[in-house]
Amino acid sequence: TYALAERGDFPPMLGAIHRKFRTPHVSILVFALLVWALAMAGTFRWNVILSAVARLFAYGLVCAALPVLRRRQPHARGFRLPAGVLFAALGMAFSAVLVTRMGRGELWAMSATFATAFVNWLWVRRARPHPTPEESVDRPPSRL
Repeated sequence: TYALAERGDFPPMLGAIHRKFRTPHVSILVFALLVWALAMAGTFRWNVILSAVARLFAYGLVCAALPVLRRRQPHARGFRLPAGVLFAALGMAFSAVLVTRMGRGELWAMSATFATAFVNWLWVRRARPHPTPEESVDRPPSRL
């Protein structure tokens, strides 16, 4: 939450730094309250499944980003796995198969999370100007 606030993707209040301890105290508190609410709302099994499904979505999205980034930046330096697009497709398929096995409760929680994230994305997109590709690469270092 702190890093997202620092970038302007979350409310600036979450990026506040404590004067004495130099920690993102508001962000830590909000995150702790969210984790506590999830722990109280569900069972251990439900939270483990929810965590696994969230990781699968993230993994699938990273796999989906690989072909797009390779197409947009064909000469970018970095490790290039032969048949990387094939492995990315297999990773997306694997994630999709595992995600289809989640129950209604997990589906509801993930849908609510996605809806909240989408509304936040629309709010942030409207609130700040779009950076040029050069600006998005040359970000200033983190304050923490």
